[in-house]
Amino acid sequence: MNKVFDKIRREMHVREKLKHETILALYGMTEGFGILPSLVYSWMAGGSLHDYVKQEHSYLPARRKLDILLDVAYGIEYRQCLP
Repeated sequence: MNKVFDKIRREMHVREKLKHETILALYGMTEGFGILPSLVYSWMAGGSLHDYVKQEHSYLPARRKLDILLDVAYGIEYRQCLP
């Protein structure tokens, strides 16, 4: 279990430094939502990206789906370019 907590701490350390328009800012970490700590991000009215796309898939125009995909790709690209 200590290895899991170490991984979470490392992830938090990296996430605190990320500054990109397609990546939500990390506010901190909290406990009390299960056995593992939870990372705290800003409230997203549509829920998680997964929930949003699942719920709205049939209503989203192809262009909006492409924009979401590109935003995710830009965030991944930014993350991979960090040391």
